[in-house]
Amino acid sequence: MKFEYRTASGKKFYYESNDNTVLDENMNNPFSQHSMDWGYPSIERSEKKSSKPLSLKITLGHACNYDCSYCLQKDVGDPSERPRNMNLEVFIDNVKKNLDLSELMEIQLWGGEPFLYWNDIVPLMDFFDREGLKVLIITNGSALRQKHYEYLSKLKSEINLVISHDGPGQLQLRGKDPLDSSLVVQTLKQFDNCDNANYNFLSVVSARNYDMFSIEKFFYDKMVNLGLKCRGLSYTIGKSFETEENRQNSNSADEVIKGEDRVKFKKLFKEYLSFHAKKFKEFGYDETGQPRIFTVDPEELDYMLVGVYEYEDLSAIGFAKSIVTGMNSPNVATCGSDMHRVLSVDVLGNVRTCPHVDTSFIGGKITDMENATAIKMKPWKEDCIGLKCPVYKLCKGGCPLKIAKHDFLLNCGIESIWFETIQEAGFEFLFDEPVERISIVNRNSHDYK
Repeated sequence: MKFEYRTASGKKFYYESNDNTVLDENMNNPFSQHSMDWGYPSIERSEKKSSKPLSLKITLGHACNYDCSYCLQKDVGDPSERPRNMNLEVFIDNVKKNLDLSELMEIQLWGGEPFLYWNDIVPLMDFFDREGLKVLIITNGSALRQKHYEYLSKLKSEINLVISHDGPGQLQLRGKDPLDSSLVVQTLKQFDNCDNANYNFLSVVSARNYDMFSIEKFFYDKMVNLGLKCRGLSYTIGKSFETEENRQNSNSADEVIKGEDRVKFKKLFKEYLSFHAKKFKEFGYDETGQPRIFTVDPEELDYMLVGVYEYEDLSAIGFAKSIVTGMNSPNVATCGSDMHRVLSVDVLGNVRTCPHVDTSFIGGKITDMENATAIKMKPWKEDCIGLKCPVYKLCKGGCPLKIAKHDFLLNCGIESIWFETIQEAGFEFLFDEPVERISIVNRNSHDYK
């Protein structure tokens, strides 16, 4: 499906959403293309799970010391570090016997709060650690201590700590600010100078916290005042993850931007990406043609680098890069839950649809991978393709979990704004002038208010 756009100078172009290409008025592609290596040996959509994973997500448990308003992964109670799981040796032994890790590229360690499970993380990393492996740990940061740095900094793997923190909305939406703890700050300062480990922050853009200028200013001021070098800030848009099973215990739908706030947010988000576009241009390119913004000393920056513009595949620059390189992403969820070779398990050896769900989403055991599947995947994704959405290649139909259609439409309403704004910023980067879409797509069935 082609969508028509026009630049501020009156130049028309078309975006072909099926194969992610741009065409000029003569139906020629104005950008030189070459093949893009996705970095994965294969990408295949399947609810059936492979015993030879590329990515392995391990749920340590759902215990957490915070009570974030929109989170499903929490069993709030005892905030102390947990003793070692008695089943851990059996789990590691079953991984050895039943999984082929020869092409494993990444593992993710999930909670609850992962660092409450430190006594499980150490033996797991002793087993998995090797050169070239990427390890992702998403944490609220409150439990970070010296011992974590001392162990993680000695590993061969590349460690990425993502600290979930809502900036000015932290106290209201999550709880105590971990950056007020001298123990946490001292630990982060050590990670600032670590060769194999890094950290950045992740904020949820939600109904009560969507001023991204204020969020970024909060982090920049904190980093400068605390003497921290981090200048990386990622965002995710607040969505509803309510299923029929968890509806009574979840209020994630309350945190989705709705109604008139969507109009305000769209304007604010567009201005925010324009600010980052201006900063990107100011830094220019080095003698090799690479953007200087990625190579300068972080302390030279007077702002934060953000995932929605400068980096990440689903950023404005990432989208522009996909157009120039001819990268046509496969129709799989951005989280990978519906990918054949992305495997989510818990330390009891259960195969789960993803780390964020309860035991009703268990679809097998690692001791029986022949029959292991991701279950309760939603049926609505085909609606996105049928409606010929211009940003389907970015949103991929949203969360693949089987949630109520009411909640899917609620999510679609804000995700369409999120990704359309990112996509427009990507086009503006390519054409170096403002861009607007002039063909209107009828998406009434997704226009949930």
